[in-house]
Amino acid sequence: MPKQVVIVGAGRQGRNVAEILEVSPATFPIAGFLDDGKAFGEVVLAWPVLGSLDRLDDPAFVDHHAWFVALGANDLRQRIGRRLRDADATIVNAIHPNTDVSPHAEIGVGIYMAAYAHVGSGSQVGDWALLEGSSFIGSDAVVGTAASLGPTCVLTGGASVGDLSAIGAGTVIVNGIRVGSGAIVAANAAVVRDVPDGARVQGVPARIVPLSPD
Repeated sequence: MPKQVVIVGAGRQGRNVAEILEVSPATFPIAGFLDDGKAFGEVVLAWPVLGSLDRLDDPAFVDHHAWFVALGANDLRQRIGRRLRDADATIVNAIHPNTDVSPHAEIGVGIYMAAYAHVGSGSQVGDWALLEGSSFIGSDAVVGTAASLGPTCVLTGGASVGDLSAIGAGTVIVNGIRVGSGAIVAANAAVVRDVPDGARVQGVPARIVPLSPD
């Protein structure tokens, strides 16, 4: 019997993941959720909350299940994902059956891909990345570890998004352009120049938004 999946997080992202796992062929059955903000036994969609994130401290519980970390915060998703990986946990992907992923793309673990996402030949998608619906990753593009792409984002050929970066819905990143690690790109931006690590950009063309003084 395959291990049942525990989904870490029973909010919006967790519900989306559960629905994908439910309809995906050859996937693991769902055991339920862990969530610090919900009561033990509470039912979310059709599955119970199995407890808080404290259950990650139980090696037997971790080993008995497969895992998906469904948290919207990139840094938290990466931190818990790494904790599970370091514990040799079984980590699954949640990839909608209506995605189009090249057999010549390199795909990590713990990845979420919503319906109609496309990943082209030679591209790389890092562990715990989050690709919302209709996002387009062109050939030889790179999505870093625990990065997130909103709906209908486009990375054209050779573009890259660094680890932990967040790309807003409808953004286009043109050929060969690099968005650094930990950057934030506002929705509907057109990124035509490289974006430094940790920068926030917006607009058409995208420009750096100065940080407000404390």
